[in-house]
Amino acid sequence: MKLPQLRLELPRRLPRLPAGTYAILLASLLSRTTRLLRPPSAAARVEEGGAHLLAAEADGVRALRSKLHLAVEAAGYDKSAELWGVPLAEGDAHAAQQEALLRAFLKARSGNVAAAQKLVTNALRWRKEYGTDAIGSSDDFGGWPSDLLAGSDGDGRPLVLVRLGALPESAFTDVDRFVRWRVAELEKAIRQLGLDQAPAAGGESPAFTLVIDADGLKAHHFSKAARACVGEFSRVSTHYYPEFKAQTLIVNAAPLFRVAWFAVKPFISKAFVATTQLCSLDEAGCTITEDLPGAPLRRKAAAPRPAIVLQALRRLLTIVRALLANFFTKLIGPSALGHAKAGSFAEVEYAV
Repeated sequence: MKLPQLRLELPRRLPRLPAGTYAILLASLLSRTTRLLRPPSAAARVEEGGAHLLAAEADGVRALRSKLHLAVEAAGYDKSAELWGVPLAEGDAHAAQQEALLRAFLKARSGNVAAAQKLVTNALRWRKEYGTDAIGSSDDFGGWPSDLLAGSDGDGRPLVLVRLGALPESAFTDVDRFVRWRVAELEKAIRQLGLDQAPAAGGESPAFTLVIDADGLKAHHFSKAARACVGEFSRVSTHYYPEFKAQTLIVNAAPLFRVAWFAVKPFISKAFVATTQLCSLDEAGCTITEDLPGAPLRRKAAAPRPAIVLQALRRLLTIVRALLANFFTKLIGPSALGHAKAGSFAEVEYAV
């Protein structure tokens, strides 16, 4: 990497400026110099090596396709096997559709061909045992909200709207039923991608944008039972599905949810944060289908009232202060903290 040449010329006698001005200017100069000397970011490396990445991905797809018959046989299927309308038999008749599908399997396993091959086998085997083709027709989900096709994002991908706030508390009483509901909705969204049709030019695998409507979220949506249901569905989707989701948009989030999101972002995986946005649909450049059934979407995020934001910040600071006090109490003892109380978790319960 060629280092930039920096040349700084100063006059022999600097003009008089308010105290601390030169220190601020020097700090700014050092900060800019540090950024220039820093290694290229991941985005820059991807942009510079885009052709190499596309070539590597194409090689991975070809390698996985050459082993597709082994994955099908390991799952106990014959040449008539298919996934979402895409035949998995050998030959060139459906090569384009197979490559688009296998690209999604590779994406789910970060380009690892062996792991993607195992995922194909597990997906075929699980779908037969779980009976995915019958889900949604024989199951009664008690009027739970169905996912909606809400338009398209800025790149033309379909929007799949999940009205999470409309889900009743009774939905989290049965984990298996919750998972079957989510599997049914996921299968419906995947069928909308048209995997059995000729893929679009550009070499990208079909994908959709998931929109989570946070309007109407209540305490039971964050309960232990809800976390168990979501966790089990996350396990199923990770172990038996390729990656069809391009990004996640969280819309209509309450101010407290926004504050909590920015507080926990540093502790969440970078891959999840990179594909998740907390915004309005207009900010994300989405085109919305008008007159959607069910609860209407707010096109733009409502401006939070200062009083609500201040209250949310106070609650968050109270929680952080209590956690820190409890941590240092256990670390160095209550006597060293003086005013910090060992029972500071009572403040957390009060704040929540």
